[in-house]
Amino acid sequence: MSGVLLTAGPIATMKSLQRTSKVFLFSVTKSKFDTASQKLQAANLGSLVFLNKSSGVFIKKTPDEIASILTMPENADLCTMEEYTARFDLPPAGIIKESLLDKLVEQGLVAPRDLKSW
Repeated sequence: MSGVLLTAGPIATMKSLQRTSKVFLFSVTKSKFDTASQKLQAANLGSLVFLNKSSGVFIKKTPDEIASILTMPENADLCTMEEYTARFDLPPAGIIKESLLDKLVEQGLVAPRDLKSW
């Protein structure tokens, strides 16, 4: 689950997790990504949305929104606030298609300012 939180930028997809994690996680399947994202959503760390028939998109909450949640003992194994903030502040992974980013902005799911240097 921490891999989803530590992908670059405010959103994560299965492909961005596979390609940008410190350890290449090509073994991550759609099912595993969706399950991890659903657990993070249940912990109120973001939202899993489906814009098409393929894999979901996990939209991470801002560091300010999750500071109190991420520091709870039950979430201690996910990542530190410093790690999360550093990764959140990066532009989305280059593997994420511009058309997907456009859809997220058009539907009001992500603010353009959160997609730094996209």
